[in-house]
Amino acid sequence: MSGPAAGAASPCVNLCLIHPAEGLCVGCLRTADEIARWPRLAPAARAAILAGLPSRAARLGRRRGGRAGRAAPPDDPPGAPPQSTSGIRRSSDFFASP
Repeated sequence: MSGPAAGAASPCVNLCLIHPAEGLCVGCLRTADEIARWPRLAPAARAAILAGLPSRAARLGRRRGGRAGRAAPPDDPPGAPPQSTSGIRRSSDFFASP
């Protein structure tokens, strides 16, 4: 083995979650099949996958920003307390603010 892809390290960034609609890992942008086959892939196959990863990012769209992105739905007026749309009750639902 020689060249940069010979020992191509996994592009995994330890953010492993397969996007349900696109079938891509949101961390490394590989498919579940590519992730599973990675240790057995030939260097040329690894290089081909690595070369295609940047173009896959657009398929996932913009990330919402974690908890902050889920806290307030877009229809909440500015400054209004966020409304829970998930059916999950928050601690603020049980305890009044002083």
